[in-house]
Amino acid sequence: DWLAFSIDRITELKGRRVFVNMTADWCLTCKVNERLVFSDAGVLSALKDRDVVLIKGDWTERNEEITRFLDRYQRVGVPFYVFFSERYPDGLILPEIISVGTFKEQMELAFPRRPE
Repeated sequence: DWLAFSIDRITELKGRRVFVNMTADWCLTCKVNERLVFSDAGVLSALKDRDVVLIKGDWTERNEEITRFLDRYQRVGVPFYVFFSERYPDGLILPEIISVGTFKEQMELAFPRRPE
């Protein structure tokens, strides 16, 4: 359920809960994180429960728009992960190497559970 990255899309979603995953086919760390974290049923369920929009940018071919986005955060490559929310309108940057536990902790910071 990943939407394709574009800066316009990020702008349109301002104020919503968004997770951006910048990746590339040649990025081994990206592939490990995708397999161990972003495919985890608990992670996917928590993202869905929090109504998070998932956006993926593919930098395999060095897309210029993604390069500008990375530059904005003073990054020179992938993986790059960032949450956007009401609490973090400019983004909460996650570590490049993450675990399920770290991802969930950062997600709770960015997207605290809403009272029922």
